Amino acid sequence: RAAGAAGVRLARRCYAQESAKAPDEAPKTAEDQTKAAENTAKAAEDTAKATEEAAKAAEGTTTAGEEAEAGSAGSPKEDAEAKEPAPAPSPREALEKELAEAQEKLKGEKNKLLLSLADFENNKKKNQAAREKRRRNANLNFARELVDVFQRFDELSLAEEKVSELSDSCRALHEGITMTRDICKGTFEKFDVEALTAEPGAAMVPARFESVGEVEDAGVAAGGVAEVVRPGWIFEPRSAAPAVIRKAQVKVARQGPATPPPPK
Repeated sequence: RAAGAAGVRLARRCYAQESAKAPDEAPKTAEDQTKAAENTAKAAEDTAKATEEAAKAAEGTTTAGEEAEAGSAGSPKEDAEAKEPAPAPSPREALEKELAEAQEKLKGEKNKLLLSLADFENNKKKNQAAREKRRRNANLNFARELVDVFQRFDELSLAEEKVSELSDSCRALHEGITMTRDICKGTFEKFDVEALTAEPGAAMVPARFESVGEVEDAGVAAGGVAEVVRPGWIFEPRSAAPAVIRKAQVKVARQGPATPPPPK
C-alpha cells in the first residue's frame, strides 16, 4: 500500500511539473502550441501508466502479505489442535499396558527357564552316563584283580587231596583258605561276576573260550567244546555288553558230526 501511494504521488508531481512549464514557455506559434499539447498529453499518458503500475504493485504487495500472514497463522482450528495437549491415558488403558508388558516379560523368563531345564536334563543324562561308565570300569578292574586272588586260593584248596592225613594246624590252614575262597566267590556274585563254563558239545566261541588242546570224541561235533579244563569269568553276563574277564580253557573235539552254529 505504501508503494502504491508513493507511485501516485510521483505521477502527480510529474504532471504538475509539466503543467508548470507550459505557462512559462508559452508557444509563440501554432506549431509550438501543437507540440506543447502533444507533450502535455504524453506526460498525462505517462502519469496514468505510472499510476496503474503503482496500483498493481501495491495490489501484489497486499496479496503477498496476506498470503504470508495466512500461511504463518494457519487456521484457528489447526492452531487449537496443535496447542491442545495429548489426552492422558485412562487407568484401564494404563493397567492394560502394564499387563501386556508383564506378560511379555513373563514369556521371556519362561523361555529362559525352559532352556535352562533342557540344559540341566542334558547335563544330567551326560553325567549319569559318565558316572555309570566309571562305575562299570571300576567294578571290572576290581573283578580282574579279585579273580587272580580267587584263582590262587582255589588252587591251594584243591592241592591237598588227603586233608584227613594232615595235622591239625594244616587242616585249620586249609579250612581258612577254603573259607577265603568261598568269600571271594560270594563277592563275585555281589558284583555280578559269574564263572564262565560250557557244556560238552557247545559251539566254540573264540571271544569266550580258549582252546588248549584237542580230543577225539565221537559224541561231540568237530570243533565243538569237548571238555572244560579251567572255567573262565565273565562280568555282567546278562547285560547288553558283557565283558569277559578271563576266557575259559577248553579242549575241542577233533572229529565227529558237523559243528552247530554258535548262539546269537
